[in-house]
Amino acid sequence: MAEPNTWQALLEAFTEQARRRAEIDGAPAPGPPPRPGATPAELAAAEQRLGRSLDPRHRALLATADGWDGYADGAALLGTADLGGRRHGSAVAVLADFFAESEGRFPAALGIDPDPAAHTPVGDSAEDGYNRNLYLTPDGAAFELRTRRPVLHPGLDALLRHRLREYTDRVDRLMWGPEHGPWGRDVHLDPPPVDRIIAVMTALGRIADPEAPVQAGPPATPERLNRLERALGVSLRPEHRAVLLAADGLRYPGGQVLSVPEIRESALVAQHTAAGDGRKRAARARISRVPTVPFALAGIALLGVDVRDGRVHDLLAGEPVAGPEGERDGTVLGHLLTECEALWRAAGRPPLHTLCVVL
Repeated sequence: MAEPNTWQALLEAFTEQARRRAEIDGAPAPGPPPRPGATPAELAAAEQRLGRSLDPRHRALLATADGWDGYADGAALLGTADLGGRRHGSAVAVLADFFAESEGRFPAALGIDPDPAAHTPVGDSAEDGYNRNLYLTPDGAAFELRTRRPVLHPGLDALLRHRLREYTDRVDRLMWGPEHGPWGRDVHLDPPPVDRIIAVMTALGRIADPEAPVQAGPPATPERLNRLERALGVSLRPEHRAVLLAADGLRYPGGQVLSVPEIRESALVAQHTAAGDGRKRAARARISRVPTVPFALAGIALLGVDVRDGRVHDLLAGEPVAGPEGERDGTVLGHLLTECEALWRAAGRPPLHTLCVVL
């Protein structure tokens, strides 16, 4: 069972993330702090209104902080004054609507009582409707309202630790960008070298899917790349050249970085698309507008590097790929960092030092 000192440490961790979140927004303060712990009389009054005893872990939390508005962006923890009152009733009504809209699938998926009144509200949100509402089951398990992959946590402490991880990840992404995960820093300001990114991707691939690991080709030689440039009639961008000098081809789930032979073949295909099909003529015209060198496959998209500024283009769509806030960053380095982040998540977010990557 989580004791009050354990709750205090968890609340302090949320406070630190709220401070970081305020720093990102330039706010002078991170928002209201948790309220002082409830007295025994306040706890007894809440139990009398509820008509049942509080879960021991919930009681310990309330004795440490009697509610907290804004502990994670718009999410709030209810206090003893809320239990059995207006906010309590509102949260139960939201739960009833949620159960009804799911046609009973949500409580069935968690294996919990389908009667909304059986569950005690712990947290709500003024900003997100039902999202971030937290509840305790009669036997002390905890859940939050979410339409995808509902999870029943063994206790309130486990659920709030999960919420802290999610909140920390959101703040990290706001502070350091969407590709920071394996590195723990802003990789756009302090990027790792390309050969280290590829080595980390290879190590993560062995964890994420041992049966289909990431495959990196042997490094291309400078002479091989010089011959490629002469054949293409353009110079490779330095960052594209660095990737090929680290690995002449890289395959990972959902895509690949093209090898020298694949670049030449893709360039020929782009240049000699059959003229008899209007759609293919349009694709060829789009490709020819931007001087690019084929770089990677992302699903069915063929990506190329603009030799003038290094931006990555979707050659068939005829437009640059998304920027830093999008699904892929619009540079060679950003593309690799995004794929590395996806592998890191698929591998269970292991700390970088455990990968034994030596360069």
